[in-house]
Amino acid sequence: MTRRFTPLRTKLITVTLIVQLSLLGLLAANMSRVWDRVAQESVGRRVAELNVLLNAALAPALAAQDFAAGFDLMEEMREGRQIEYLVLSDRRGKVVAASGWNTRQALPPVSTLTDIGRSGELFHVSAPVMLAGQRYGELRYGFSTGYLAESMGRLFWQTVIIALISIIVSSTVLILFGLKLTRALTKLMHATDVVAAGEAELELDYDRNDEIGQLVDHFNGMAGALRERIAALKRSEQRLNAIANYTYGCELWVSQRGRLKWVNPAVERLTGYSPDECMTMPDFPAPLIMECDRADVLRRLRNGLDSSGQDMEFRGLRKDGSEYWGAVSWHPIYSSSGENLGIRASVRDATEIKDTQLVLSEAVIELQHAQALQQRYLDKAEAEKARLSALLGAMSIGILFVDHDERVVYHNSSFSELWGMPAGRLLIGMHFVDAMRQSGNQPEVCFLGSEHDVGRALEGGHAPLELDMQDGRVIRHSYQSVTGEQGAALGRVWVFEDVTERHRTAERLVYLAERDSLTGLYNRYRFQEDLARLLADAERNKRCVGLMFFDLDEFKYVNDTFGHGAGDSMLIRVAQAISGHVRRNETLYRLGGDEFALLVPELDEQSLAPLAERLVESVGRITVAYEGQNLRMGTSVGVALFPQHASSGEELVANADMAMYQAKAAGKNTWRRFSPDQNIAREVVDRWSWSERIQHALDQGLFELHFQGIYEVSGPRLTHLEALLRMRDQHDSNKLISPVQFIPVAEKTGKILAIDRWVIRSVVERLADNPSLPPVSVNISGRSFDDPTLPGYIAELLVSHGVRPERLYVEVTETAAVSDLHDAQQFIDALRETGCHVCLDDFGAGFASFAYLKHLKADVLKIDGAFVRDITHDNDSQIFVQGIVAMAHGMGKLTVAEFVENRETLDMLRNFGVDMVQGFFLDKPQADHPALASPAPAAPAQPAL
Repeated sequence: MTRRFTPLRTKLITVTLIVQLSLLGLLAANMSRVWDRVAQESVGRRVAELNVLLNAALAPALAAQDFAAGFDLMEEMREGRQIEYLVLSDRRGKVVAASGWNTRQALPPVSTLTDIGRSGELFHVSAPVMLAGQRYGELRYGFSTGYLAESMGRLFWQTVIIALISIIVSSTVLILFGLKLTRALTKLMHATDVVAAGEAELELDYDRNDEIGQLVDHFNGMAGALRERIAALKRSEQRLNAIANYTYGCELWVSQRGRLKWVNPAVERLTGYSPDECMTMPDFPAPLIMECDRADVLRRLRNGLDSSGQDMEFRGLRKDGSEYWGAVSWHPIYSSSGENLGIRASVRDATEIKDTQLVLSEAVIELQHAQALQQRYLDKAEAEKARLSALLGAMSIGILFVDHDERVVYHNSSFSELWGMPAGRLLIGMHFVDAMRQSGNQPEVCFLGSEHDVGRALEGGHAPLELDMQDGRVIRHSYQSVTGEQGAALGRVWVFEDVTERHRTAERLVYLAERDSLTGLYNRYRFQEDLARLLADAERNKRCVGLMFFDLDEFKYVNDTFGHGAGDSMLIRVAQAISGHVRRNETLYRLGGDEFALLVPELDEQSLAPLAERLVESVGRITVAYEGQNLRMGTSVGVALFPQHASSGEELVANADMAMYQAKAAGKNTWRRFSPDQNIAREVVDRWSWSERIQHALDQGLFELHFQGIYEVSGPRLTHLEALLRMRDQHDSNKLISPVQFIPVAEKTGKILAIDRWVIRSVVERLADNPSLPPVSVNISGRSFDDPTLPGYIAELLVSHGVRPERLYVEVTETAAVSDLHDAQQFIDALRETGCHVCLDDFGAGFASFAYLKHLKADVLKIDGAFVRDITHDNDSQIFVQGIVAMAHGMGKLTVAEFVENRETLDMLRNFGVDMVQGFFLDKPQADHPALASPAPAAPAQPAL
């Protein structure tokens, strides 16, 4: 097919124009890119400058909330700076000042540097307003970029005009030169056509000394040698066929359309197919390639018909079905006229080479993986070292590392401060003993004769030891040996901790735990310890121990009539008066409320009566002036002796308590020695009477629940309710009986188990009937610890009524839990498995709770009301409550303070960090609490610690 003729001068002019236009396009594109970069850098610098300038001008006004001054500054800043508008917002996002912007319109989105156009539109910026490292608000402003668009536009058009002039001039020169050049080439072209027609004797006469002249000479020589070349070509073709047919590899000739035109016999050795079979294959070479590689190889061969390819590997398929690895290389081939004849391809068997490559590749991959893993470990080690250094440097605990030669390799600043090391003194590399001798704050044990006494003084081993330092602090120290992976000793690390404040706090807590916060007397916890110790000593030495129980007659009347302040004054006065009459071997305790106890070792029958009468007379002589009135009251004293009246501490306490009630029955303001006959009769009658009334209340539905709210201290917002049990009198339905009258009997008779189940069932039914009801807490008795089926009962109730477990709080008293720690721990763990929240009630009543709390996994601690009622006037209670809150928060628990009766108490508890509060100041227990009709469910109590 004859190709369309295109004159060379046309091609030259066309190519020149294309090149010139391409250069013009590249120039325009580069100008656009440069403009974008310059514009972005210019706008970036302007934004940075404006942010600094505007922040410096407006931050003080915003911090001082002087918005008028801020507005004036904004008006001034807009003049001469091409700023179109300024909008200033405070830290809550409220617009406080605006200049050049209608605040009723929404602010446009913040621009980015990639948004900068060439039309000069506004650039919108948002910048924080900071002062002294604190954010006070946000500034939004916009400025015009028109000056950039104008300047860059002028530069762009100047460049385009210069390029167009260059194209016109170069094209004109090229056209003139091309016309002259192509005249000679045209003659040569006509002569070539003549030779192609068979007239090989033709010679051209063209006398020029340039390339055209040389081309004519070469043409004349070519015509003479053409006949010889044709003969030589035939001989060469014979030799080429002989070589091609007997090569080691398979040689192919594939046409430009992908059809096989020739293949040498080596194809049979490689694939099992003869050349004729290959030539007749309609889809050659597809059958010779594995199906998994077939599509890719055929695609690459089709795409490579106009280009070369080198060592493309594929998986081949022989005629007998066996597989092999082949490598094919190809190159386009052309006829003498330049026509593309297809490709010449060489295929060789690469199975052995491929196997070797696979082995090497796997080895290289493993090596690369090992190197990457090693580098990752090194990076992690460096990062871990940096984090460890920062952590040790920020710790308040002194750290000292020494190597196996006792040379210092590291110490933090806290170590230098604890030991009083000179400022700037470098200890790294010094021997351990020499380093410690630099200390300006050494303990007394270090001032010994031998130079190695410093080291021996600190050789406390792994167990922590404490040192009394010169400056009065107590430092706890211990060391740990450091070994390598193979067990080789690398050195030691010493840890030094200042425990001075902890010692003081522990001593204070011990005092608070053993002392009554109001009177300063020993409390019930210390009484139980002393009683057990005295009885054990008396039993061992065959001696007597006397116990006197007494309370104040008509004390409830004083509290109800004159208030708790008068009652507290009376208790303090009684404690002071009796303490003055107590002998050295006698110990006075306040057990709670108006109950006191006096332990007397070696009390015999002869000295019993004088001591008891002296106690009654001492209380009777006490006068307390309160609000213009003189208050007096008597006391009822009960006495029991060990071992005459009891064989154990519990029995001695119960009998002394019963003797006190015998004294009250005898007319009060007197004393009685325990009488077994009176005790049994009265106890049986009272217990039988109340037991019947409790059973009647259960049968007739005389029990009812009142609810009191528990609130967040910061709100206050209601978090949940506490269900409080009341009993209706069977003879007077308008009379409510306090649980303090029937709960003790119910616990002794075991009916408390039925009461606990009634309360839990009633609360769950309430929660099921009212999904919007806030969570409710219920109190259960310590006797329920003996009922292992109760947690399962609670879980079944919640499931059957469709109530989420987190809506139910279960409160257990601390004293009951600590008294039977093993059962309490199992019981609380079982409750937590149901999903209910567990609250430890009356927390702090016994100091032992601090030690046992780690075993009792309660979610909430309710602080004993004895520490809350007078907290605003009692420094000891304040310290104790702060200690409980800090300990609870440290263990991830919430705290509730009850008996909040005034604003001062609430404010103080809020400052102490208490999470929730409860008391008459917030609301009182009531059967129809407003929260029972809440339209929306309250959020569960989860204040942030």
